[in-house]
Amino acid sequence: MKKRAQPGKSPLYDTSLPLEQRRQWMLDYTIARYTTKNRSVRRSGRCLYAHPRHVGCAIGVHLPKALRIQLDSSKGAEVKNDFIFNALPVALQDLGRYFLQAIQTLHDLNSNWTSAGLSAQGLIEAQSIAASYYCRKDPTKQTNKLTL
Repeated sequence: MKKRAQPGKSPLYDTSLPLEQRRQWMLDYTIARYTTKNRSVRRSGRCLYAHPRHVGCAIGVHLPKALRIQLDSSKGAEVKNDFIFNALPVALQDLGRYFLQAIQTLHDLNSNWTSAGLSAQGLIEAQSIAASYYCRKDPTKQTNKLTL
């Protein structure tokens, strides 16, 4: 089983790191963590910050459990929604609403994933995120080893 992010303890919360490095870590973590078998989405495709069998979506996995449950009970589940975005810890808000939305979309779309990880379409989407948000590495290869 893949290791779970520790809310508040991952590099995302280390605001002394450059923004691009924190974004790169989140993109890499998302790519390494998810497959069609463990993404946290409803049957409708809507994101689940907290999931009964998995640890949460690409955003939720980095949040405390109580906050994940609170966000799932809200009407607008997307991080672009003001209520959701404003409820996030400041260190995550610093990553930017549009970056977080891009990560959430990468996670949520079935077509981005296979049972082994990213699909060809998902790789294109991840490369687009990397280029748009100045991530240092081009995600042409998936890695299952991340420093948490």
